[in-house]
Amino acid sequence: MKTTKIFLFPLFFAVLFIFSFNVNADSSFKPQSNVSGTVYGKGQPLAGITVMIYQHNRSNVLGTTVTDGGGNYSFTGISGEIDLLICFPEDEDEDFVSTWYTSATDQSGATAINVTSDMSGINITAIAK
Repeated sequence: MKTTKIFLFPLFFAVLFIFSFNVNADSSFKPQSNVSGTVYGKGQPLAGITVMIYQHNRSNVLGTTVTDGGGNYSFTGISGEIDLLICFPEDEDEDFVSTWYTSATDQSGATAINVTSDMSGINITAIAK
């Protein structure tokens, strides 16, 4: 019995020591937030447009949505630096080209959005052909 107590006492502190590091291990935690806005083209809201969200300057797609009848889009559970892209099919007779926030035709020209809390009014205006 005494041997068991001698063994359990250091084991208890070893486990406590390990868990104390795990609790603080993720100091880079970022809250998950919402991002929303409206897609415009020639001054009018655009319905049915695909909006994609990427990690800033990376090809990692974090999500995709389609604008509603009022041209509105929203994403949930977002954090960190992101880029937004509105997509128009190349093979269709569209009046616009795919556009990165805030009016760039490629991701290297996109304006990063640093999401640290809920953000609304992140509007994107499509570039006309």
